[in-house]
Amino acid sequence: MFAHPVYGASFEGFIIENILVQLPHWQASYFRSSNGAEADLVLEKGGQTVAIEIKSSTSPKLSKGNWSAFDVLRPDQCYVVAPVDCTYSLGKNVMAMTIDGVIEEISSL
Repeated sequence: MFAHPVYGASFEGFIIENILVQLPHWQASYFRSSNGAEADLVLEKGGQTVAIEIKSSTSPKLSKGNWSAFDVLRPDQCYVVAPVDCTYSLGKNVMAMTIDGVIEEISSL
């Protein structure tokens, strides 16, 4: 199942849909630049900006394009949603955590 060619895209869609349902008052968009910088989901509300990257791996790693997007967007907080066992820092104000953890964190902003 995890090796299926559409698993990553399906996981990403599932996560985005669930975040949007749980956080309806946040304005949602995505970011992709012409040079490949990318963030899967950007949420904005009341002057706060949150960037989210979604990875289906249990040991997520960010690409150069992800870091570049975070540098361009300059969000208040960055999250990597992944099926991880615990929350941990990936550096530069970026936390890896489960979808439940991200929704809880963003709900408190």
